[in-house]
Amino acid sequence: MKRKNLTLLVAVILALSALIVIVLLSINNMSTDEDVTTSSKPEDLNFADNYISYILEEEETMRFNLFGAQDVSTDGPSFLDSVDFISLNNENIDIIDYEISQGDVFDNHQLFNILIDVQLDSDELEETTKLTIHYDQLSDAVFTFGTLILKNDKGFNQLELDVTGENTLASPHPELEVNLSNQTSDTIELAKIYDLANHFVFEFEGDNQIVGNATESFNIPEFKEMEQHDFYTITPIVEYVSNDETNHYYMPGVVFGVMDTGEDKMKKILD
Repeated sequence: MKRKNLTLLVAVILALSALIVIVLLSINNMSTDEDVTTSSKPEDLNFADNYISYILEEEETMRFNLFGAQDVSTDGPSFLDSVDFISLNNENIDIIDYEISQGDVFDNHQLFNILIDVQLDSDELEETTKLTIHYDQLSDAVFTFGTLILKNDKGFNQLELDVTGENTLASPHPELEVNLSNQTSDTIELAKIYDLANHFVFEFEGDNQIVGNATESFNIPEFKEMEQHDFYTITPIVEYVSNDETNHYYMPGVVFGVMDTGEDKMKKILD
């Protein structure tokens, strides 16, 4: 499958995953009999530890999930209904659009998902951990939502390796099954798979070569992680050697934990 088509397919799958999450939240919300609101302060929303490490094509817009919960133990207004706009504390990452979905209630907390459409205005690695919610007729509130790390696709070699066949695109926890195809006539030696921040790392040992014009399957049951997070959206990067030259190829994005049930999501957020 050509890279352009594969990228389009992955974007569609990620968009469908986000749509499924929205639908599930909407269904759960419709199934709640009571009108759930909260009297907590606007700044009292509780965000999950959302980890996003992603490579964007130049001028590409990508949608990401930011999960969280709000206390609904007492009556009052839902401040998520009073949002004017949302911004990140990094001027090189723009939120082009956003959508807020509210789900079912567990342990006096209501699940929410803020889907942000972002663009990157930089050739450098950009990172942020905070966002600001600008409320209508209320004071702005700053939240730590996890970690967002973005980089454009400059500096990567997308010509010598490709992903083909069935591969992991979503899983409850960080793991990866991938079919890597060598697009050249030379042998490629794989060194490691990692993410932009070297937060996830898998180092190849033993038979890690792909001969010319061949495809090899790799099963990675777990990564070496720096720390655990609640939800993950990651672009895996392959470091490899060909003709004594080290190159880096980025694979289609994957999500971990994003498709969990609402109750499982809430347990992660509140723990």
